[in-house]
Amino acid sequence: MTYHMVPVDMESLAAGVLAQCEGLARSRDVRLTLHKSALDVCAWCDAQRIGQVVFNLLSNAIKFSRDDSTVGITLSPGRLAHGRPALQVSVSDQGVGIPEAELQAIFEKFVQSSKTKTGSGGTGLGLSICRQILKDHGGQIWAENSRAGHGAVVHFVLPLARYESRNDAVAG
Repeated sequence: MTYHMVPVDMESLAAGVLAQCEGLARSRDVRLTLHKSALDVCAWCDAQRIGQVVFNLLSNAIKFSRDDSTVGITLSPGRLAHGRPALQVSVSDQGVGIPEAELQAIFEKFVQSSKTKTGSGGTGLGLSICRQILKDHGGQIWAENSRAGHGAVVHFVLPLARYESRNDAVAG
């Protein structure tokens, strides 16, 4: 894939994806929230591809949440694998969660969590595509169960725009 890397305001991108998912959320009586605890929310990325990642994570979170619950996106400071400051994006739901033994496997091709194979559709490719896009961006993605005791949180980190070179396009 070829990416068009530019500084992207992730708060605006996340708000746009939330608006796209409003109908799906309303049909499930799911409230959508956006929280920002990061001062610098400008990531170095391809806005279209990262929008695809956020959309996939948000639609999964809505699909697997209980009716009358909340799904949220949080923007916060993070770190890349090599320790460089990054922007962390977290999508949380109030669904069934993910068995601990499957937290890494869900990012493999054609794998779905045993708790979410409920006939709600999907091929098990969405999260593996997200992982590849983030890897191509120099980022990472991982999942954990909510500390609140129900639901899951999928996190990803992206390089901050202020630390990256200004090449217009890179090949992944």
